[in-house]
Amino acid sequence: MQEILPSVAVIVPTYNRSLMLRRALESILTQNYPNIVKIIVTDDASTDDTKEIVKEYMNKDNRIVFIENTRYKKGPAGNRNNGLDYVEYIIKPDLFCFLDDDQVLLPNAISRLADLYRRYNGKYRIVFGNAVNERGEKITKVAKGLYEITYEDIICGRARDDSFGLIETSLLKGRRYCDDAWGAEWTLIAQIYKDNVTALYVDEDLLKIYEEYSDRVTFKMTEKADRQFLNYKYFLDIVEEDLKKICPRVLAKHSLSAALFAKLSGKKAEVNFYLKKALKASSHPKIITIALLILILPPRLLSALRGGKLYMGFFRKLLWR
Repeated sequence: MQEILPSVAVIVPTYNRSLMLRRALESILTQNYPNIVKIIVTDDASTDDTKEIVKEYMNKDNRIVFIENTRYKKGPAGNRNNGLDYVEYIIKPDLFCFLDDDQVLLPNAISRLADLYRRYNGKYRIVFGNAVNERGEKITKVAKGLYEITYEDIICGRARDDSFGLIETSLLKGRRYCDDAWGAEWTLIAQIYKDNVTALYVDEDLLKIYEEYSDRVTFKMTEKADRQFLNYKYFLDIVEEDLKKICPRVLAKHSLSAALFAKLSGKKAEVNFYLKKALKASSHPKIITIALLILILPPRLLSALRGGKLYMGFFRKLLWR
């Protein structure tokens, strides 16, 4: 009897990037995995020719569907939720994955992960591998070979770089990203792993991310400071008590990030609240230094380099390296 391969759906969130979207879709259509059942393009009210481009592809391949985000708040989290609703409630595949419109799958990426999932008979309900940038530089840095990933690894930051993975649809349980936050991927991921889920990481390059585009979600962190603050707030609401026990310095770092974006969005009470939380969690000199900088520097200086570059190029390096 022929083995039934697990069904896979690919969610492609997009907004005003029709040229990049073409490249992303082509990388899915050239995958060699035979049981990709749907490719869901979820659009966040694009004003370019995105809809026409997708219709062109729909005429070529009936697995492609186009859905518009009308249920959730406009933004990357709400747009992803729109795709998740279609996956969980309509097509119900065994596994799903995301492919952003500024990304491409490398050859055989889906089949490689699906093979690992099958090899271990579903023991690992998430399987994932590396991402590289357009210059071929590795973004994901977890371990060599095969490595088990747990909830502790996720919340302590040992496996939080960009990557590409397949996730069991049954793990969603109706849970979604917080759509009023900016990004907020890790709020959902933390909830999933908290259910004693163990993932399998493979040290293989599976995804390419084009990082240099100025409209990337990451580069809009300071522009969307109020929603980025909520990203850290919601994440800490989920994991704070666990971080206190197993990696308090990471708690301090997330608290400082929350304080930074609170400062940028004019939330004075929240700035003081999260600075106190950070200093209570860790008295490391780096933590104290960054806390003082956030406290004394005016918001106009903190946001002097717009598009997230100040955070990415200065505070983030100080915090996480």
